[in-house]
Amino acid sequence: MPIALAESACKESVDNLNQLLADTMTLRDMYKKHHWQASGPTFYQLHLLFDKHADEQSKLVDVVAERSIAAPRLVWELRDDAAGLAASGEVSTAGLGWGTDTRTLPLRFDVDRPPFSDGRLHLRADLTDDDGQTVYHSFDDARVFVVYPSDENRGLVRLDGRWSREDSPLAAELERA
Repeated sequence: MPIALAESACKESVDNLNQLLADTMTLRDMYKKHHWQASGPTFYQLHLLFDKHADEQSKLVDVVAERSIAAPRLVWELRDDAAGLAASGEVSTAGLGWGTDTRTLPLRFDVDRPPFSDGRLHLRADLTDDDGQTVYHSFDDARVFVVYPSDENRGLVRLDGRWSREDSPLAAELERA
């Protein structure tokens, strides 16, 4: 579609926006990294602060990157502290409501019980194209959580769950942006 800007001005704008996007993603990833590496007497305050700033940068990435992609596939895995695979799976976001103009799609995974009766688990998630050849984004340690045993039962159990779309105030806020 022709516009009233010289080609050199368009190229400069695109270059500047691409650099802004790269810088914003780097800053977001650095905040997330330091979120997990905080320690010492101010651990909790720094942990929360870095997490808040990482979330803000993620919103900015969405706004700056604003481009349409085909419905991505969400590939996820849960690992224990020794990197042993506890559970994994994948789902196409097309069936969960991703449309041609979708920029964000908050999702929720509900489980009836965790994959271990106890232990510390790490969630990794990747957004890929439909055949898994192109990785759009990876979330290492997207969540780390601890499951405490309620009785003497321990060991592996099956992880059954349901994916659903989660409409949240954040999603509405991003859609208005």
